Amino acid sequence: MDQETNDTHSIDNEFKSATEVLDDYIDSIYNLGSEVVQSLTELQILDEQLEKLRAIYKECQEKYFEILEESDQSDEEEKIASYWKDKTEKK
Repeated sequence: MDQETNDTHSIDNEFKSATEVLDDYIDSIYNLGSEVVQSLTELQILDEQLEKLRAIYKECQEKYFEILEESDQSDEEEKIASYWKDKTEKK
């Protein structure tokens, strides 16, 4: 009888363990929504930062090409500058 009690107790521990695992899984599913929202918010912030950096880059690029156009360049340097300006404007 004592062995039977130990077996039942052992089985109960296994079921408790499985139940705990299931409870943890269910909790993680409930938390998944908030984690997705948090990740999307972080992604939106990074996207906004990227757009600001792109605007700064574009402004610096335009100033750079203005300086190149105003400076005295040889024909070869002018061709190179013109080539890169055309490449960047197409993108």
